[in-house]
Amino acid sequence: YLVLPMYSALPPHLQARVFQKTPMTHRKIVIATNIAETSLTIPNIVYVIDCGKVKRKFFDPFTGVDIFEVVNISKSEAWQRSGRAGRDGPGHALRLYTEREFESFADDMQPEILRSNLGNVILQLKVLGIKDIASFDLIDKPDALRIRQALLHLLLLGAIDENHDITQLGKEMSSFPLEPMYSKALAMSHTHPEYQCTSEIVGIVSMLSVDNVFHLPSTTGNAQLQAYNEHKQFGDTLGDHITLLNVLESFVENKNSEEWCKQRFLNYKSLVKAFGIRHQLLQMFDPDLLLQQRKQRADHVSGYDPIIKCLLEGLFLNVAYLGKDHNKKFPSNKNDKDNNNRASYQTYINHLGCDIHPSSVLFHRKPKPACILYNAMIKTKKMEGIGEDKIWLRECVEIPHIQWLDDIIPNLANKFRINQPQQSQSQTQTQISHSNTSKEKENNKKNNTSQTQTKKFKKTNKITSQSMEAMCG
Repeated sequence: YLVLPMYSALPPHLQARVFQKTPMTHRKIVIATNIAETSLTIPNIVYVIDCGKVKRKFFDPFTGVDIFEVVNISKSEAWQRSGRAGRDGPGHALRLYTEREFESFADDMQPEILRSNLGNVILQLKVLGIKDIASFDLIDKPDALRIRQALLHLLLLGAIDENHDITQLGKEMSSFPLEPMYSKALAMSHTHPEYQCTSEIVGIVSMLSVDNVFHLPSTTGNAQLQAYNEHKQFGDTLGDHITLLNVLESFVENKNSEEWCKQRFLNYKSLVKAFGIRHQLLQMFDPDLLLQQRKQRADHVSGYDPIIKCLLEGLFLNVAYLGKDHNKKFPSNKNDKDNNNRASYQTYINHLGCDIHPSSVLFHRKPKPACILYNAMIKTKKMEGIGEDKIWLRECVEIPHIQWLDDIIPNLANKFRINQPQQSQSQTQTQISHSNTSKEKENNKKNNTSQTQTKKFKKTNKITSQSMEAMCG
C-alpha cells in the first residue's frame, strides 16, 4: 500500500506525490482534508470514504476569537465528496453515517459572512458613511446580536465612538486589509512613541495570516527528530509570535530559497504567501519611517517588550491566565464542566477552561507562563463518549509583565488583582489571584498611583457598560 497525506499546509513537493502514477504492485490510499473536495481532482480514485465531518472556523462574537470546531458537513458537500470517485471510470462512495443522519444535514454550507468576524466589514461600511448597520441590506444578513457584538468590539478597539461614528484611528485601521485586532496593533506600531516596531508587527501578522509553516513528517524516527531539531532553532521561549517572526526573517535573509525550506522542514508555499502579505503591508508605510524605527530600536535595548505590548493593544480579548491552583482541578463550571476540571488556563472573557496547544513552543515550558496572549481557539469534542471536550489555545506568547494589563486594557484588568512575589534575576514568576478581601482593598487605597488608575478604570467600565446597554437594547 502507498499511503499519502493531502492537506493545504503540506509542502508542494509532497502534495505532488498524490498525482504521480501508482506502481501496478501498489494500491494508493490518500488521506485528505476537504481540500480534495473541490480544490483539486486526484486521478484514478475508485473509492471515496466520507466521514461526514469537517473542521471549520467560526468567529465567536462573545470571546472575540476564531474557534476551529469539527462539525457535520452539508448535503451539497457530501455530494461533492462522492463525486471525487470514478472521475476516470466506475467508482463508489462509502459514507460513514446513516441515511437519517444525512437527511439531518443542512442543504448547503453556511455562508462565510454568517460565521466570520464582522468587524472589518462593518468598519468598511462606516468609512462609506453608513450609520445604521443593522438595516443595511446584505445578501446574507447576520443576526442582530453578531452585529451588536462586532460594534462593541470596534468600540473597545477605539475604531468607533459611543455614537457609532468612525474615529481617526478607525479610519487608519480600515486602510489595512486585515481583521480589526491586527489593524489596531499595526496602527499602534508606528503611532505610539514607545513601540515603533512596524516591521516586526507586519511580519507577525503576515505569518498569522497563512497556514502552518512548520512541516512535521508523518513517518516516525530520524525524519521527525531532524524536523524537530530544525524547528527548535527558530524557537523563542517567549512564544510562537516571536518564533514565527524569526522564521520569516530567516526566510528573507536566505533569499526566499525553496531548498532552504526543504532542509528545515518548512512550508515554502506558506512562507511565500506570508512574504507577499508582508511586502503588501510594508508598501503602505513610509520607508524613511521604517528605517528610523530600525535605528531607534538598535539604539535602545528593549528586547521584544514593545512588540508584545503592541500585540496586546489589538488582541486584548485574547488573554488567558494560569489558574490559581493550576496543578489541581478547577472548580466546576456548569457550562463547561468537563473542560474546566482539567484545564490549566482560563480566559479573561467568560473564564473558559483551556490549555496551550501541543504545537506551541510554550506547551513544554516549565514553569508555565502566568499570563499569555493567544491567536485562536480550537475546540475538540469527545467522540461517542470517548475522551473529553477540550479547548486549545493556538499561537501563544507570554505576557511577561502583568502590569501591562493595567496599562493597556484597564477595563478588563480591573476585574482581578495581580500579586507579584519576589523575583530572581534569572526567572520572573507571577501569580494571579482574585481580589475579594477587604485587606487587599485597603492596600490598594494606600497607593496613590493605583487610586488614580482605579478611577480611570471605573470610568472606562462605565463607558463600556453604557455602550453595551445601547448596543444590546
